[in-house]
Amino acid sequence: MALIGLYVSIDLLFLTLFLASVLAAFYGIILFFKNKKSEAYPFAPFINGAALIAILYGYPILDWYGQLRGF
Repeated sequence: MALIGLYVSIDLLFLTLFLASVLAAFYGIILFFKNKKSEAYPFAPFINGAALIAILYGYPILDWYGQLRGF
């Protein structure tokens, strides 16, 4: 996470953490309903995927959220 923080700005770092949490939650819900049991799974792939999303589409996402909130 520190290397991602060096590459992106601080606002994209928080967006990356938020997106990784959302992606992992969706994956966990799908995995739970598929297997009918709770399993542990690594969080790092979701951080990497979210960092890629934040690098490519981070500022448009933040602009969209700012317009949604009225900023």
